[in-house]
Amino acid sequence: MIIGFLLAAYAIVGNDSIQTLGTFLYSNSHRKWWQLWIFSSSVMVAVILYGWLTHNQDPSYNRLNKVYDKSVSIAEVEEEIEYARMAVGADPIQEKVLDDMDQFLQQLEVTKSVFVKQPQEFDASLALLMEKFRPLQAEAADPGIPNAQRVAVRAVVDKVDEVLEQFQQRRDVSVFITWKHLIPPLVLLILTRYGFPVSTSFLVLITFQPAVLSSMLTKSLMGYLVAMVSAVVVYLSVMRGVESRWRKEGEGGIKPIWVYLQWGSTAFLWSMWLVQDMANIFVYIPRMPELPWLLFAIAWMLAVQAFIYYNHGGKIQKVVTSKTNTHDIRSATIVDLVYGVVLYIFKIQSNVPMSTTWVFLGLLAGREIAFALSKSSDRSMKQAFKLARKDMVKAGFGLGVSVAIAFVINMV
Repeated sequence: MIIGFLLAAYAIVGNDSIQTLGTFLYSNSHRKWWQLWIFSSSVMVAVILYGWLTHNQDPSYNRLNKVYDKSVSIAEVEEEIEYARMAVGADPIQEKVLDDMDQFLQQLEVTKSVFVKQPQEFDASLALLMEKFRPLQAEAADPGIPNAQRVAVRAVVDKVDEVLEQFQQRRDVSVFITWKHLIPPLVLLILTRYGFPVSTSFLVLITFQPAVLSSMLTKSLMGYLVAMVSAVVVYLSVMRGVESRWRKEGEGGIKPIWVYLQWGSTAFLWSMWLVQDMANIFVYIPRMPELPWLLFAIAWMLAVQAFIYYNHGGKIQKVVTSKTNTHDIRSATIVDLVYGVVLYIFKIQSNVPMSTTWVFLGLLAGREIAFALSKSSDRSMKQAFKLARKDMVKAGFGLGVSVAIAFVINMV
């Protein structure tokens, strides 16, 4: 578990944070690396502590709830209880059995909710569930109940046993994590080394629970489209001609106010990214971590951030530097602000994890398309689409690798 966290934090921060901090790092390359590190690290520590204090000791901002929700399904138990109701309901003498099943189902739904949202209270809720379960176990073995009805109740008991086992197996990462869960961060390290902007959300989270793939993919595609359209609209309606003038003016035309604006937009974007992507890192340590675990996590992430800044972003930084005018602090401010607003919209939309990588690529693609449409850069529409296609091919390759790894791991 500890090795998984160390690898995941290093790989994910190295891959994803550059998508957030890349323009900031590029446009402030004239500053000392440790100055930028202190700034971004201060924001990171504040966001993690705020999430831990306000979300019931959950620094992932409840982004892992969907993973744990999908890991245990009570749908089959509900179906078996419905069938048993029809069987038992044919005999009015068995009203107690019907009442026991209703009470058990109510407590099962409560326990499932506690398992997902309040894991620290799970043991108490599970104890209450077992109290409601014992009458059903007794009735399933009672020879005084007609055989057809006893068989129906027995089927409920069997399904409940499976769910109880799932609860115990998936209650916390410290219980179910194995060496195979180290494969995703190792693969991510390799892909990052070769400059692939892979989605860490897909690579890591669907390995822990493949059932979240469809909801994550839907939200991520929506994020890509919203970011691309937003970038096109902003740059055509607001920024038309402005960036062209900025390029002519050069750094000499940058007023001091832009430094404060960019650092402010970076802080906003960085905090929104942390809220979205901390689940990919904190999935490797116990849910609702105690303070020692939290301090350990923060210390390691600070060290990783320092290494990334010292190395000027690494190979993923090329995804940013290949785009038009991202070295200009004014342009970088607009990129960060639009990106942050899109992430904020999806933050309040739901707590389903999503790929911030796809949002980032959609934003840059829309920006290049807008430049080509407005003729404010030397790039043609064909070149803009070529750049967008190149990034999406890489992202698509990363998605394919992620899905393949996740399903192979879960089949082993």
